Amino acid sequence: MMIVPKNKVLAITISLLIPIFQFYGKIEEVLFSTEGQVNINWKENEKILCATIFKASLARVKEFKGGDVMKKSMQFNQNRPTSLWYMKPTSRIMLTLLLVGSLFFTACSTTSSPAIQTTAPPAVTTTEKVVLGVIKVQGGAMLERDIIPQLCKVFSLPEQEVKEMLAAASSSTLIKVGLIDFRRMEGLILPGEYEIEEGDTLKEKVSNWVVASEIRYNKLLSSNTSANNLTPAEQLSLASVINAECLAGTHQKEVATVFLNRLLKGSKLQSCVTAEYALGYQRPYLTGNDITKVSNYNTYYISGLPIGPICAISDASLQAAMSKKMDSDIFYFYYDYIQNDMFFFADYTKFQKEGSVSRQRFEDNSAVDKRAKINKQALYH
Repeated sequence: MMIVPKNKVLAITISLLIPIFQFYGKIEEVLFSTEGQVNINWKENEKILCATIFKASLARVKEFKGGDVMKKSMQFNQNRPTSLWYMKPTSRIMLTLLLVGSLFFTACSTTSSPAIQTTAPPAVTTTEKVVLGVIKVQGGAMLERDIIPQLCKVFSLPEQEVKEMLAAASSSTLIKVGLIDFRRMEGLILPGEYEIEEGDTLKEKVSNWVVASEIRYNKLLSSNTSANNLTPAEQLSLASVINAECLAGTHQKEVATVFLNRLLKGSKLQSCVTAEYALGYQRPYLTGNDITKVSNYNTYYISGLPIGPICAISDASLQAAMSKKMDSDIFYFYYDYIQNDMFFFADYTKFQKEGSVSRQRFEDNSAVDKRAKINKQALYH
């Protein structure tokens, strides 16, 4: 792009010279290229530019004897010596204009203001987000054990304040009436990873998690052709028990069927994972004293479902809890830690017999004591 001079006289002169140059020859051959020897940088200041053009012009004059550059615009008399002064008048006029223009250009550049620089458009500035941390939630994760410590660290808040914000979660059909503490949010944070950026607040995140849980529930419900009669809050509680029991990540439908069969019969669910939630710790095998824990979550102590969810819930577990039971009379199951699989039974005697074999297999092959307090999801999930 050519420089636009500020000097009006200079601008007029250049505007007159350019048509003449174009008429008598290609202007790029005269000014813009000297056979690869001169490369004009139009972004330089006028003084350097003018000096370059003047130098190029003088170089052209010296080349006219050979007639290599301007053969189309200059004709030489073959009967006389090839001299500049024997060129046709039109050729001399063109060269004169070229030299005068170059000299005038140079003279003006000594007094004119610096060349106008091309102004680049302002750069688009993008504000990079500042990530304070990432909250990681896997299926089976519990608020008090797994999630609240992360929230305290990322938001730099004390544990009590975090629990108060969780307890203040907005009402939802997924939250059972009667839950009043931070456990109102148990099971409502979907498995996944959540980036916490600078400026985020825990209050906003809690609200977003409730909405996301409702959206997930409605989406699964719309695709379910055999929904059971449990309320949404009850389905969420059952789904969390299923998720905690299914350490192998499979057999959600079978586990759901066992618990639905017990509910229909009026039997206690007697789920070890609910007693563990009430206790605040897990064991490979609970003691007789463990299952007597007085709590509305302990299904050895109460009849029916726990008062609320006990952990984060996968889609597969929620779908199983929303559906009608399988056509099966299974009432019992156990998880084999060594084989990482689940086994289901309709007969209690057979269940007890094979369950004892599984327990002995654990004692013979596991480095973990059967009564040790552990994190099952970390070890076996």
